[in-house]
Amino acid sequence: MLQACVIGVGNMGRHHARIYFENNQVQLRGISDSNTEVGRKYADKYDIDFFTNYNKMLDTIKPDLVSLVTPTSTHYEIGKEILNRGINLLIEKPIADSIKHGEKLIQISEENDLVLLVGHIERYNPGIKAIKKVIDKNFFGRISSMQFQRVGVVPPQIKDTNVVIDLAIHDIDLSNYLIGDTPDNYKANLNNTHLKNRYDSCDILISYPNSSSYIQANWITPVKIRTLTITGEKGYARLNLVTQKLELFESIIETDFDDYGEYIILFKKPAITSFNVEKEEPLGLEINNFINTIKKKEKLKINPREALVSLDIAIDINNSNKC
Repeated sequence: MLQACVIGVGNMGRHHARIYFENNQVQLRGISDSNTEVGRKYADKYDIDFFTNYNKMLDTIKPDLVSLVTPTSTHYEIGKEILNRGINLLIEKPIADSIKHGEKLIQISEENDLVLLVGHIERYNPGIKAIKKVIDKNFFGRISSMQFQRVGVVPPQIKDTNVVIDLAIHDIDLSNYLIGDTPDNYKANLNNTHLKNRYDSCDILISYPNSSSYIQANWITPVKIRTLTITGEKGYARLNLVTQKLELFESIIETDFDDYGEYIILFKKPAITSFNVEKEEPLGLEINNFINTIKKKEKLKINPREALVSLDIAIDINNSNKC
């Protein structure tokens, strides 16, 4: 049985620990966290070892796989320690704090034939899986535009990055994935609304050869919203990424000529399909994909170089709009 460890058991890492503990393909062996009180709480809960020093944990347990769920600024230093020990790594997005560091982590993983999964969790959202199937079946025809809304309050645990790198990067990745291309160009409006030293609000327009995406992401909205809409020549879709409810609106079009002989397009009432996607926990699906890729049963649903492209775009947007 594969041996697993988790480094960082804060808001997200504790869920990694829970899912490993519940997974019958792995054995959760250790937790490391700089916060002794929090770390011991979860180590005691799962009756496993706790370490304040992650290097000691890696040397003692020698796990097969590790989830790294620490601040972005630490990803490179800790990530290379894990990979250099020959351990498969699931690293929360973004892959690193720079393209250079991300490239180096990918290089180490490739040289050692290790699985490196970057935790772009929305790739595993059943709603995204469903809408990708709809796209692949050509329901929309040519996609004209996508609109992403990912808003809520500022997460207090995030101190070392901003809303573009932490939040909008989800939808930058989804946009590339669903459209199946990389952008021609992009521009953004970034703001400091409540946070004075970091961007907490952004509006991003991404252009592709035949379509575009608009991304609204912020930490200033008092309610959590995660939605995606797609407009195409043959139809429209609305997806709630939280409830995983997907609605499809098929365009019914007739053409005619008006009294002056002008060509006109008539839109009739659309055919509407509304259904709830079978709900599954995206993180559980992500970790299963990680484990099954290590066991050579599957391939990763996101290649680390795809994650690097999204980071490159996010960094470029951030740097072109410096505070």
